[in-house]
Amino acid sequence: MGRLVRTLQMIAPVVEELAGDFEGKAVVGKLDVQENSAVPHRYGIRNIPTLLVFKNGQLVDKQVGVVPKAVLAQKLTNAINTTAQV
Repeated sequence: MGRLVRTLQMIAPVVEELAGDFEGKAVVGKLDVQENSAVPHRYGIRNIPTLLVFKNGQLVDKQVGVVPKAVLAQKLTNAINTTAQV
């Protein structure tokens, strides 16, 4: 099994957990960049996984690489609680 596959298998359950944890507060989802090749180009994604945080349609935060769930949860919480655009 390749490194990319292992990495995605590590992050997928975390994304699913965050979707449940933030239900009603944020939309959390996954995107297959091979099937949606315009998206990585549009947001300058060069490494996988890259997690993007949007607020009101604007990119407000980005995380490249695997990090603990708590780090991602804090990024979502910060985006939810901030009133100014970053």
